[in-house]
Amino acid sequence: MGRTGAIRFAVPVNFAAAAAAAVIFGWIGLHSAHGFGGWGGIYSIATGLMTGSSGASDLDNF
Repeated sequence: MGRTGAIRFAVPVNFAAAAAAAVIFGWIGLHSAHGFGGWGGIYSIATGLMTGSSGASDLDNF
């Protein structure tokens, strides 16, 4: 697989991983007893889906 092929493969994988992380952490935020607050969880999901490639940055929203 050439370099462009690897890049084309990596981008959707990163997006999917970031989206999954945003949903998971957002769900934890929505349901956490310690409470990040419901809106924080929703905001995390939304920003995770919009940024896509940077899953780590979604954690900063907490």
